[in-house]
Amino acid sequence: MSSQEIPKEFNQSFLVHPKTGEKLKIIEVITDFDSPLLSRSNVSLPSFVQQKMKQENPTYHHYPNRHIEKYGWKVFYQATDQGLVLRNIIFQDNYFVFKMLVPWVAQGYPCNLIQYFLRERLAGPFVFIFEGGFLIWAVYKIGRYSSIGQAFLFFEDGTFYPHVQHEGPSKLNYIPLYIDFDVITASDNFAHNYYPWRLHVSRNWHLAVTEYERLASGETPPDEKYNIVLRNWYPPILGKVRVEFSKRDNAAQYVAKYLNYNLNKHPLLNLKGREIVRQDLVYVYVIRNAPAGIYGPRVVLEAYQKN
Repeated sequence: MSSQEIPKEFNQSFLVHPKTGEKLKIIEVITDFDSPLLSRSNVSLPSFVQQKMKQENPTYHHYPNRHIEKYGWKVFYQATDQGLVLRNIIFQDNYFVFKMLVPWVAQGYPCNLIQYFLRERLAGPFVFIFEGGFLIWAVYKIGRYSSIGQAFLFFEDGTFYPHVQHEGPSKLNYIPLYIDFDVITASDNFAHNYYPWRLHVSRNWHLAVTEYERLASGETPPDEKYNIVLRNWYPPILGKVRVEFSKRDNAAQYVAKYLNYNLNKHPLLNLKGREIVRQDLVYVYVIRNAPAGIYGPRVVLEAYQKN
């Protein structure tokens, strides 16, 4: 495929495998919403998911809801006035994610934020097909001189990378990535949190910490780079999500209930007091103090039958 067919706004750095560094060879760029790959889906969504869709902001219902089915994935997406929104992410016929988006970026600190909302779309959404995976991309303007590109890379092994590209002269103090997980289609997901010390108990602790925030700096088991695992068992399927942070992101991670969660506020302002967060989780990965560049975690999905 000639380079002329790739939109000029697209950053070629997205075409490097985030883990191996291998160059991803584009097979096809889909910009036509009438493409058979992007036709409206007849996929039947679980009743729990349908109920959540009825309860969410009706603004989202005004945007075309397109989807792609490729390499074992079913992924729905919308180019909204609040950025590129991915929803109803299904892998190998198992449901994992209700919604994923970056609704705003900010400078300052939680009680004195200058927020920039992703309200002006500059290009996209386009779908790039490569061997063994695909990428969904769009770019939005923020402020006067900066932009945020969103590129969600999906690979056939069940991993995906929700990446953000910041271009502009200023450093952003906060780039929050919201992921509403609903692992294998149930309203009851468990968050397992790993502490840096040994707990003299015979079972994993569910998330019940004093501050909610877990920094990406060593609270995980040795040689691992994650600190929150979401798991659910819906007999006979056991589903699990692991989010691996990138050290470059200087990330802070939060988990909170979906109910009454305000996307327009800093996550810290939504989380008050102590509680065991167990039902219907929203996971927030906050990239901090980011100059121009590409940022984002690696998400690993697993689902298998448990005897």
